[in-house]
Amino acid sequence: MCRWKAKRIATFRNLRLLLNRHRTVQRSSRFHMTARLAISDWSLRIPDGEVKKYEMQAGATHKWMISVRAPSYSVHASTVLANMTVSSATEPPPAAFITPLAVSEPPFCVMGLTEKPFLARITFEWAGTRNKATQVDHWIELDIGRSTRPVLGDEQVIDVELDRSTELLPRRSDSRVVDWQSDTDKKRTNQKAGTSEVPASASEPEHIKRLKKLLTALPDDSKRFGVHSWTSNFSVESLSTVR
Repeated sequence: MCRWKAKRIATFRNLRLLLNRHRTVQRSSRFHMTARLAISDWSLRIPDGEVKKYEMQAGATHKWMISVRAPSYSVHASTVLANMTVSSATEPPPAAFITPLAVSEPPFCVMGLTEKPFLARITFEWAGTRNKATQVDHWIELDIGRSTRPVLGDEQVIDVELDRSTELLPRRSDSRVVDWQSDTDKKRTNQKAGTSEVPASASEPEHIKRLKKLLTALPDDSKRFGVHSWTSNFSVESLSTVR
């Protein structure tokens, strides 16, 4: 078989797979429509130097997060998902995760602390009164390495059939920023990186500092040359825009 024919067959095969996936996601009937959600979990090991901060959290060793989103080829999650609640299906649950966590605004993700892997139970509440809540179990495995960044765990995709007459919610943008660091952590990180708050003079460019020194070195008799009024209105910073 010649090369161009093989490429053509491979292209048609890929298009067929893509079409089948699209049909699977968009399949619907007179009574139902299908929404697809992708569930993923992340974990981040708490550095040894910060473990003491979490002693009140029953010896937590990791931060974890569950996030839910809709693929770009499906309906937006915020238009069908009204509320998401995450609880522990493991008995006994992690000592720092006794109370379920809920979120009703995008991004649909929850974060917590734990000292061990556990099985999370996610309850989805949908738009409309005819759609019953859906429960999905998701295993949260913890990063055994010492990565300084969150590590992706498991991912799963679910298809949910909703009533065809469901009135979709308005599409909503993210109402908050997902941040793995607390305010204290960010302050410490900024100080280590040299980006903590400093006086304005310390952050000025070097050429601005030199120009200010030159201005202060002007002789006192500069008034005789009629330049006093000019220097009083002179802004050194304005020179930074001059090329």
